[in-house]
Amino acid sequence: MLFRGRRGLLALVALGNLANLSLFSAAIPGPEAFLAGRPLLVVSLVALQIVVTLILTGVLGRHPVPARRA
Repeated sequence: MLFRGRRGLLALVALGNLANLSLFSAAIPGPEAFLAGRPLLVVSLVALQIVVTLILTGVLGRHPVPARRA
């Protein structure tokens, strides 16, 4: 009801959060073990993720869903 985008944008938000689930909880193993001791790689991956997410959000959010009539 509050989300006013298309399903593709909603899927992007949901999949993005699922992809980062291991970063939200220490109990969930993820690729963080491979990034330990490589600070430049961590920064590069985060920067790449931000750029890709911004581009996909811009593309998928360009055409809003028309308002429903009551």
